[in-house]
Amino acid sequence: MKGKNGYIIEYRAVLNPVSDYSVLPKVDAYKLGYTEAGYTEFLTRPPNLVSFATGNGLFEGPLIKILEASVGPISLQRVDFIAFDMNQQTGCDVVLGKSFLQSLRLSIDYRNKKFSLEKEQ
Repeated sequence: MKGKNGYIIEYRAVLNPVSDYSVLPKVDAYKLGYTEAGYTEFLTRPPNLVSFATGNGLFEGPLIKILEASVGPISLQRVDFIAFDMNQQTGCDVVLGKSFLQSLRLSIDYRNKKFSLEKEQ
């Protein structure tokens, strides 16, 4: 991912086509230049704060637009991500949900345990 400050970070990602949002750690969003991701409990609700559900309950996190998110040769601009600290036991750094996948064609070959992503024409 490339942030608005030009900083680039590589991740281990999981594709989750049922997740409405893509998610990255708050600390990394901050490193990428998104100071608004530094949200902690405020008295007033920031305008970019969204609520979402996981298997562990309801949570909130700031919604930011990552300048560039890439998987292999596919690169997308201005992708919505929620800055949220995931449990380290998940084994991944980021979740690529519908906010990333919505402009791509995802094909899954379960038999051969492979998937492919293509940009929509």
